[in-house]
Amino acid sequence: MDSRTVNKAEIHIEVRFTLSDFFRPFKPSKTNLVCWTLAVAAWAAIYVLFFSPSAQRQGYLAPIKPAACVVGICLTVALLAAPYLQARMAANNAPIFQETFHYTVSSLGVHVQTENSRTEYTWSAFREVVETPELFILRRRTDSASYLPKRCFSKPEDVPRLRSLISDYFRGDCNFQNN
Repeated sequence: MDSRTVNKAEIHIEVRFTLSDFFRPFKPSKTNLVCWTLAVAAWAAIYVLFFSPSAQRQGYLAPIKPAACVVGICLTVALLAAPYLQARMAANNAPIFQETFHYTVSSLGVHVQTENSRTEYTWSAFREVVETPELFILRRRTDSASYLPKRCFSKPEDVPRLRSLISDYFRGDCNFQNN
């Protein structure tokens, strides 16, 4: 086989996963939007109940202003920092963050190799491919997935090559970014 054909038909990706591949607290998403909205709503309620001009006139809630601020701070930390800290703790012990994954995507499917394992997936093993701004998610029929962060592609032209390879050989649902 001609080496130019091999280069077109295979894409090699070396991945060392980081926490930011899976968790982005400041990226717009449904979950992050809910957390930020609840935090802002909590502070708005604290302002209206304790610091607004009408609350100042009534005065009967003044003794618990410091406690309200502490509750607001704790709620903000719980909504914004706790999910990140929880993800960070899980990542410290997760094997996926300890190994380098070597992916080879070809017309036959996806080959994944680490120091401790080697797995081959034919294209029929996948039910869906989703592209986000940061990565490709190849969802398998077993409710697990392979993640290919775009930051790990050796050349920028590998991203459209991967899209083309998937379009040519994968027969399931493809949701690519509009570029």
